[in-house]
Amino acid sequence: MTQTSTTMSREPEMASSDLVPAPWKELFNNPEWLVHRIVVQATYAMIVIVLIAHALCWFWRPWLQ
Repeated sequence: MTQTSTTMSREPEMASSDLVPAPWKELFNNPEWLVHRIVVQATYAMIVIVLIAHALCWFWRPWLQ
């Protein structure tokens, strides 16, 4: 039995970083970048919701007059 060259020299497969911007390619691969993007977008959405809630509360009953 002989082994083919593809089974003997198998390198670890790295995920391509097609979606990752150039400055961040050393830190992230595609799956990590997608999770990072979800976390950042969720944080931005939370900030918008909090600002709207505070504005509505201020219009209803102002504080620090």
